Amino acid sequence: MARFEGFDFYDIDALLTEEERMIRDTVRDWVEDRVMPLVGEAYVQRRFPRELIPEMGEMEMLGAKPSWSKTQMRVRRSAWRNDSGVHPVSSGR
Repeated sequence: MARFEGFDFYDIDALLTEEERMIRDTVRDWVEDRVMPLVGEAYVQRRFPRELIPEMGEMEMLGAKPSWSKTQMRVRRSAWRNDSGVHPVSSGR
């Protein structure tokens, strides 16, 4: 599968700080490298890929910090575009 390039139809990138773009790119790369290879098999097996949870914690993706801006939270949330089954764990739902 080709890596996700993204489409910025509304020039949202212009609203992000350099740090926010770095967070987005880091999480996007992690999703491509770690989540995407597991999604299909986990879906068929009807299981959550729990082996990802420690990595998600290390990347501070298991909840929001009070100091995060709304944009930082949106960037993290948008990283889960690949699998809605993984997103609820990262959002605390």
